[in-house]
Amino acid sequence: MTVPKQAKLVVLEKLKNLPMDAKLSIGNGQSITKNELIKHVEDLDEIGKEYIEVELFYLRSIARRHGK
Repeated sequence: MTVPKQAKLVVLEKLKNLPMDAKLSIGNGQSITKNELIKHVEDLDEIGKEYIEVELFYLRSIARRHGK
């Protein structure tokens, strides 16, 4: 998956606005800290790309719901 620069920036800004102690579930009972996830997104590794894809799906579904 090729990640557009704008998509990466949007996701990073959203993550940076989470509380400092935020943890996110990444499946199979695993969790990850906000800072760990930011690093994965910045590095565009497998976890980072998957998270960007999920966030873009979420944002697009909100836009569709509101007729944009």
